[in-house]
Amino acid sequence: MASTEASEGVSTSSQKLVAFLWWENEVKFDRDRPFDKQWKCDDYAEYTELLRERDVDVVCGEYRWYEKGRMEKAFRWTGSEWEKVEDVELDGVYDLFRHDKEKYELKEEMKEGVGVLNDPDVADLCQDKLKTYKRFPKYIPETRKASRRNVEEILNRYGKAILKPRYGSSGEGIRVIEDMGEYDVEDPDEVLVQKFVEDASIPELGVEGPHDLRILVVNDEVVGSYLRIPGEDSVLSNVAQGGSKNYIGLEEVPGKVMGRVQEVADELSEFRPVIYTVDFMIADGEPFIVELNSQPGVYYHGPGRSEEWERPWMIKIVDAVEELAKR
Repeated sequence: MASTEASEGVSTSSQKLVAFLWWENEVKFDRDRPFDKQWKCDDYAEYTELLRERDVDVVCGEYRWYEKGRMEKAFRWTGSEWEKVEDVELDGVYDLFRHDKEKYELKEEMKEGVGVLNDPDVADLCQDKLKTYKRFPKYIPETRKASRRNVEEILNRYGKAILKPRYGSSGEGIRVIEDMGEYDVEDPDEVLVQKFVEDASIPELGVEGPHDLRILVVNDEVVGSYLRIPGEDSVLSNVAQGGSKNYIGLEEVPGKVMGRVQEVADELSEFRPVIYTVDFMIADGEPFIVELNSQPGVYYHGPGRSEEWERPWMIKIVDAVEELAKR
């Protein structure tokens, strides 16, 4: 059981201290552990222990508890339980909270104050799907703001279209439409329309139909890959939307995909430390970028996860967090 009374500060001596920060209500201070799911608590307890081996301590909290380089309150893993702490001074922030135009300013403040992983410009590029398209237009299906006119033009040209939030993750709010009778967008600045990619497949991996191939990059190293396949009667491959996850070795990744990943890495080479994924769909042998993600979930205690595959990736994340704390 976690401590029910908040401790004043964190005794770290020469240790650096990094806050792992989440979005609204993901971490709640009125319970005895940071997360509702026990497996998530277990994974971030392990992140803490791995970082302590490198003289970096960790607290977990919500981004609204942060102010000017300090955490008003947070949770800390003691090695046997979660304790509550208050008024702790930070050496860095690992950004795991959702991104939008308003939060960009907060992340800029974090960057100038204590340092943040990822850089706000990386988070903005990855989380704003319109900016992603404008940065990599050759490799992303045609994407526009979802005005009535734009949606109609995409449907007339391609027959099907995807509507998706401009900012978003986990496949939330994504749907396929085939005629304007399905159009119900209230704010075209916040929703995008994208060409629907037909005939998706990866024959060398035995994949037919919708999918995405996720490549994990930490700094300038490709460290892992896996396939996500939609559930029955769905085009959404996100595990949160019922998709399945299949780990594959980097040697199995098609060469064209690795080439595109290198181009993305070259574009982001000015940023370090940096963590992101590049999601691909392959059609007629050509890889298309589906999206970039600056907040990939890397852990192995959760359902459908593999310690054999993901724990080495966690070590790479730890490398990046250590670099943030000690620079």
